[in-house]
This record gives sequence, structure tokens and C-alpha cells, in this order.
Amino acid sequence: MTTDDRKVARSLALSHDWHQRMVADFPELFAPGFGFECLGGWRFLLREMCKRIMLLAPEDREWTMFSQVKEKFGTLRAYHAGGPRVDEIVDWAEEASERTCDVCGRPGSLRNSGGWYATRCDDHDGWTG
Repeated sequence: MTTDDRKVARSLALSHDWHQRMVADFPELFAPGFGFECLGGWRFLLREMCKRIMLLAPEDREWTMFSQVKEKFGTLRAYHAGGPRVDEIVDWAEEASERTCDVCGRPGSLRNSGGWYATRCDDHDGWTG
């Protein structure tokens, strides 16, 4: 990864533009002003999760609203008020986050760096932003 690639990855990881776009694209799932507590490398994973939820029958996604989406112990956590079909999709996304770099979205693995867990690719291992 070149220095320019690292700058782009850092910019995307720390940008809140994708937060605003996600909330605007899925107003049924996120309250206005909702903030994600994770880096931008998972934005495509989160978008796919939301698309899958929206493909459910209305009665299967009724009352689904996310209260928090964050990184915890190096993987994605998405807290919601949906039912069992939504649970399945959220579980899929949380499991996929264990293999997706939270900085750039490329394949990664859960790593422990001095007691801090993060899912990172080789290029972002130890990355602190």
C-alpha cells in the first residue's frame, strides 16, 4: 500500500460523510442524526446489512430501528429492536466484520495489539488513525 493509499484509507475511515449517507439512504432504520461508532472500512458491510433488512417482508422488519452501531472487542455490534429475521441478518454482518478490515474494508483478521482488539488487514495492523 502506497502512502497515498494510506491517506485515502485514513480519510475514508475517519470521515462522517458515509454516516450521513447511510442515515439518508435508510431512514426507516436510523433516526435523523444517528452516529455510527465504528470506522469506515465497514461501511459497505453495513450498507449490505441494511439492504438485506429492507428486502424482508414489511411484517418481518416492522419496528426495526437501530439504537447503536459500534465496534466492540474488534468486531461490529449492531443493537436494534427488530425480530428474528433481522437478528439473522445482523448476526451475518457481525460475523463478517471478523474478516473485514475496519479501516479499508479489505479482508482482515481479528488481532490483539497490546490488549486492544481490532479487525485489520496486514497493511493496517497496528493502525491508530
